[in-house]
Amino acid sequence: MRLIFPLLMAVFISGCAASYAEPGDLAGEILADLDAGQVASAGNRFKRSARSTRSRETIYPILYEKARAGYEGADVQRAVVILRFLAAHYPRATAAREALLYSLFLERAKQPAAELEVVAEINLLIREIRAVSVSPPVWVDLITAQNEVDRGRLAEGRTALARFKANWNGNPAELVEYVEELERYFLSHSAAGAIKEG
Repeated sequence: MRLIFPLLMAVFISGCAASYAEPGDLAGEILADLDAGQVASAGNRFKRSARSTRSRETIYPILYEKARAGYEGADVQRAVVILRFLAAHYPRATAAREALLYSLFLERAKQPAAELEVVAEINLLIREIRAVSVSPPVWVDLITAQNEVDRGRLAEGRTALARFKANWNGNPAELVEYVEELERYFLSHSAAGAIKEG
């Protein structure tokens, strides 16, 4: 599953008309704010740059690359913070939303039980991605299956998993164990104990 984020990054970079080899001061300041938990301050810095299209275009790939670096360095939490910022300030950035969705899914997979806020955020991202993409990535169905389980909607989860398996080519092989675990869950669990949909 770790192959997905680099793929998303490659797709984005291939669509850029310019190369941004040197990070700008503004991007560095935004990253420093985000690392310090000062999301509002980072947002204010970004707003001051919003008047410049060039600044906006430069900041995006720099921050996205930092998120990718965090992901590959096993610092998924940092990647999530940066990607949340990108998703909030670049409403049309589908790649950032897809990467955020996948990163949140990785964080969710580490937890024995889902947090309500994360479940809601994942569900919202799934709906946003499906709203703008006729054919979203196949793995979105796998995440949907887990999200439906977390929301206590087992029938919908089974449907999503079946849809994923019908379109999945078997790669990466690391997904096999996760898919089998979900299948066992559907066979042996009822909706009791799952997070109920609000």
